[in-house]
Amino acid sequence: MRRMMCMAAALSVFGCGERDEPDDARWEVSPPLALLDVRVIDFAPTRVGAVASAVVRVTNAGDSPLRVESAEIEGTDEFELSPAPWVGVVELGAGESRALAVAYVPRDRGGDEGALVLETNATDAPMVRLPLSGEGTRPSPLVEAPLEVTLTPARALESSDTVFSIRNAGEAELLLEGLTVEAVQPGDLTIRYPDPDAPNDDSRDTSVASPGLNPGDSLLIRAVFAPERPGSYVFTMRWSTNDPTREELAIELSGQASEPEQTGPGNCPVADARASRVEDEDGRFESYLEAPAGSVVQLYGLASYSPLGVDVERYEWEIVERPEGSTVLLMPNPRTPTPRMFLDAPGSYRFTLSVFDAFGRESCERSEVEVVSIPAP
Repeated sequence: MRRMMCMAAALSVFGCGERDEPDDARWEVSPPLALLDVRVIDFAPTRVGAVASAVVRVTNAGDSPLRVESAEIEGTDEFELSPAPWVGVVELGAGESRALAVAYVPRDRGGDEGALVLETNATDAPMVRLPLSGEGTRPSPLVEAPLEVTLTPARALESSDTVFSIRNAGEAELLLEGLTVEAVQPGDLTIRYPDPDAPNDDSRDTSVASPGLNPGDSLLIRAVFAPERPGSYVFTMRWSTNDPTREELAIELSGQASEPEQTGPGNCPVADARASRVEDEDGRFESYLEAPAGSVVQLYGLASYSPLGVDVERYEWEIVERPEGSTVLLMPNPRTPTPRMFLDAPGSYRFTLSVFDAFGRESCERSEVEVVSIPAP
């Protein structure tokens, strides 16, 4: 009863009819408007399997309540709302905001693109779309190696060692496989993987296994340069690697070979002259031979050699004695290692042989073979 009396008293003071307000006292109410604090989310490169996150804030820039009815990720599964999908309807009053967390979880290496899409009751722009992008990465090896190596000079028929290294500057194991050595010019180059504590140890040959390098580790390379002749040499070493930025590792090695030590009694080429009848089935070559007149004899110089281990490349035969009336010739010429001749007269035939090695050095002594032609019965 008391409450009704108070209400009646209030009505008697202020009146019961509608109260007119001046026009300038009325407020114009704006519709809801969803604004985001960023225009795009571009995640930094992220390792596969790791999680990167970013926060976007949704604000109601209008006067009327803003209803966010859904928030979804489109385009790829690598982006997701965090910690959980949007559930239900969220209503934001004028000026109110709410933060949304977006996670990026790359499943493979490469670029990813998507979008965060909000459905609202905003009149002008009910759908708000925020572009998302990221790049998935994997830990990978990184080769650090010289492009060119100058070999330690060596004399021909000798050798020199050059040691250099390849380093893994990446974050995963580096594999070097399928080593090949290409020679632009002939030469001998042997590659070893020596132990760091014993660089001259040849126990780890490149043909045994392809080494794997952990991050930060280095591989010693021992290049043994053993040229056969004086001159300039160029080699190219090639490996295939699992470094995505350098799938083939190529290193050029160049070296100079000088003349060997001067020829002495112990290292000049040795000539060895022999002979045999072509008709003889045993094929034995002797330094003294007797054969009937009219026989065909073959001279033989292929037993000549160089104590330095290089090839004998030139042969020079000379007829130093023949019987009176003989016009014998060496066929096809006296510069072949095995010329033939026809015993056209009885008597003694003597031949000498000089040989020259790959360096053009002549045998210290000439070798002699004698063939005696016996008159036919």
